[in-house]
Amino acid sequence: MTLEIVCKFNKFGYCKFENRCFRKHNDEICENGGCSISECALRHPRKCRYYLEFQYCKFGIYCKFSHKTVKDKDSMKEINDLKEKNKMLKEKIKEKENEIQMKEAEIKSMKENFEKEMKMKDMEELKKFEAQRNDLHVTQMLFDSFKEEMTYKYGYVLQYCRN
Repeated sequence: MTLEIVCKFNKFGYCKFENRCFRKHNDEICENGGCSISECALRHPRKCRYYLEFQYCKFGIYCKFSHKTVKDKDSMKEINDLKEKNKMLKEKIKEKENEIQMKEAEIKSMKENFEKEMKMKDMEELKKFEAQRNDLHVTQMLFDSFKEEMTYKYGYVLQYCRN
C-alpha cells in the first residue's frame, strides 16, 4: 500500500498546479474541529484575507480559502468576557470621574475657606494696626497739647520736646 503525499498548498489554501500537481488533492473540507491537522488528509483552508478585511472576495464561492465567519463558543465567550470587562471599566471610569468631581468641590470649598480665613486674619491685623495708629495719634495729640501747655506756662519748650 502506497501512501500518497497530500499537497500542503491545497490542504491549507490554493495550489497553483491544481489538477497537474503530482501530490494528492482532496476537495473535502474537514468539519472535525478536534482532529490532528498534520495527520488529517482533508482540507483545512486558512481564512481568506480579503474576505476577513473587506467582507468581499472576487472569487466568491470558487475561492479556495475559507469564508466562514462562524464564531465558535470560545470566541463568543471571549467576546462576552471582553464586553463585561469593558462595562466594568466604564463603571470604574464613572466612579473615578465622580471622585474627581467630589475632590474638585472639596478643593474649591477649602480654597474658599482659606480665602475667608486669610481675609479675617488680614482684617484682624488691620484692626490692630488701626488701633495702634489711633493710640499713636492720641499720644501725639497729648504730646502736642502738653507742648503747647508747657510753652504757654513757661514760655519755652524743653529741648527734648522740640520737633
